[in-house]
Amino acid sequence: MFLRILICTVFLAAPVTTLAAEKPCKTINAHYVSASSPLYKLDFVDLKGKEEISSDVGIHIQNGIKGEEIWYFFDQGTTARISLISTTDLTVKDWHSPSDGDPRPHGVAQFIAMDLNGKIPDQPPKADSIAPHYIIIPEFVGGFRFSKSPYSPSAFVFEKCTGD
Repeated sequence: MFLRILICTVFLAAPVTTLAAEKPCKTINAHYVSASSPLYKLDFVDLKGKEEISSDVGIHIQNGIKGEEIWYFFDQGTTARISLISTTDLTVKDWHSPSDGDPRPHGVAQFIAMDLNGKIPDQPPKADSIAPHYIIIPEFVGGFRFSKSPYSPSAFVFEKCTGD
């Protein structure tokens, strides 16, 4: 319950979208904007055909002005906080998940998602699943930041759906 209250509080100042009136969006087609600054975007990338990992999508977070970016893929989830493993560009043809001892460019983070009804999934999203409306990566709050940025893009809100 505390987690749901925290998430709702974080998004009170978030831009309002019309997702509720539209048909559901598939995760792979969902695009998000940071609640703290429209410069930061979060998108899911297709990992179908990549080696055995827990989801067929990864995460790409970018600052559109400075060209900074972070890539994550999902680790197993068993609670409302699903682990993310930072990595290099997931769209490169030869990409493979790093071994346990390999360095992580931005360490490990957590992924918390919530739909408009307050449901928090306990499994990583899949490409064809319904996209969450809100995403929080708590490690970005006051800790990790894009270089030289005054913003902490930890909370993301559904912005638009492209494709089917």
